[in-house]
Amino acid sequence: MCGHVGVAGVPIAAPHIKAFNELLFIDTFRGQHGTGIANVMPNGEVNLLKKPWAAPDFQEHRNYSAMATTAARILIGHNRHATVGEKNVSNTHPFLFDNLVGAHNGTIPWNARDKLKKMANGETYGTDSETLFAALNEVDPGDVGEVVSNIWGAWSLVWWDKRDYTLNFLRNDERPMWWAWTNEHRVLFWASEMWMLEAILERNGLNKKDTNIVYTRPNVQYKVDIPTKASEKITYETREVKEGKEPLSQQYGYGGANHRGRFVPEAVKEVAKTEQNPQTGGPTSVVTSLTKTPKNNSGLLTQQDDTELDESQCIKGYRGELISNEVWNKLGMCNWEGEKCLGKPEFRRVKSGITPIRWIDSGTYLCSACKEDPEVKDLLP
Repeated sequence: MCGHVGVAGVPIAAPHIKAFNELLFIDTFRGQHGTGIANVMPNGEVNLLKKPWAAPDFQEHRNYSAMATTAARILIGHNRHATVGEKNVSNTHPFLFDNLVGAHNGTIPWNARDKLKKMANGETYGTDSETLFAALNEVDPGDVGEVVSNIWGAWSLVWWDKRDYTLNFLRNDERPMWWAWTNEHRVLFWASEMWMLEAILERNGLNKKDTNIVYTRPNVQYKVDIPTKASEKITYETREVKEGKEPLSQQYGYGGANHRGRFVPEAVKEVAKTEQNPQTGGPTSVVTSLTKTPKNNSGLLTQQDDTELDESQCIKGYRGELISNEVWNKLGMCNWEGEKCLGKPEFRRVKSGITPIRWIDSGTYLCSACKEDPEVKDLLP
């Protein structure tokens, strides 16, 4: 989980900068592993500052004030919670390319990253997020769908495109984005959480009668035109952008995606009406019930029913069935990929209970480290 914040308009005045600074500060709740800002000047020049630090430390950097300045017409801020890639400056958002600069909240799953890499001219980057923007950098501003329609996962994207001078927003239903219009549609704030906009704008006297807070629509690209004259209002156009679909053969629960947010409380409630987890008595994972994978699909889910197995050589699966080493080896990695993720524990260590796993469905599990992640415990039934 990462966080977006930002402000755009002409002019951006001192109260707007103060509000932006406070938004970036409280967005630390959504990510403490890196903070960065990109500013876009009236002439289109882009400047970037980012560090693998939490926002309170980042804002003490000697160059921060020169970046968060009223001279800019756009400030793109991001707070990183690392899920893919090391915690270093190069993996911190935003990412700057020849044609654009942008930031990403979400995760692109392992089984879609190869497609992204091909669209990014085969280059290898430190994170899925940077690879995504590298791919967007290669397509025309109006052809974002050529990239997004070929991948799946979770994303909320913000980027400035140098070619058509537009500020762009695109998300799917896995990640949020809120806008707040102020100053008669001449200043636009944004954040990943609505309460942040409400609190900070109110605190700075910017939450006035003409302020309008809206939730952007999923799978819709917003191309925002930031004017150069103070007398002009901000305008935008929208276009639908369809996201790709994960192949059914690769869905191992959570959509096989290793991205966060696939299982949501509303969906859990729906699933709970029809199916229960035999281990916990609660509902199964969302995707298990909504996207069933056929039993014995390519040997991934269960041992053949008529196969005699030696219990001493097996582990117990989701429904208590015996899983052999051969079947275990065909399963994917842990489906959370947290900071301390063990990846795929050795069969013998799972069998002996040294690294106990948590089954989510018959083809999906969490390693012993990820199943203790506080965020996992909050989301799982």
